[in-house]
Amino acid sequence: MDPASHFGNLSVGEPDPLLASLEQRVQRLEEAVAVLQETKAAEVPQVKAGPPPVENVPSEPPRHVAPVISSAFSRTPWLLADIIGEARTMVRMFFDIHYRMAWYTRIAVVVIVVLILVSNWWLGWLPFLGFFLVKLWDLVLAFLAYKILSREAQRYREWRGIP
Repeated sequence: MDPASHFGNLSVGEPDPLLASLEQRVQRLEEAVAVLQETKAAEVPQVKAGPPPVENVPSEPPRHVAPVISSAFSRTPWLLADIIGEARTMVRMFFDIHYRMAWYTRIAVVVIVVLILVSNWWLGWLPFLGFFLVKLWDLVLAFLAYKILSREAQRYREWRGIP
């Protein structure tokens, strides 16, 4: 079977009208893009290199303005406010239907909560030391859960664009 017979009765010497139409449209698009690029380049303002012009700046600040403390401590939130903000982010993260939390986080949190709930069964049988071991183990597991959730909350804040 001849391949030319599939596409109608085109001979080798005849130009395809569909191909010619497509070539014309592509050429018009290329010309339009070139015109757009030229107008865009003309609209962009020229940036001058060098320092900005210096205006009359007083040598010392006005006396009624309090000095700005440029310390890292001035920007860090208070511990309680930080904990509350982190907890709010974690709750939002759990109930946001658009956010896909990592399966590792879901499974790890469930396993850690179950381990905390049953830690008294498998460590509490020791006479005097059992109580302290259970509390220590629960503390370690809670810290691990917090670290996993805080990293997921950080990922959630980046995903939502929250600083």
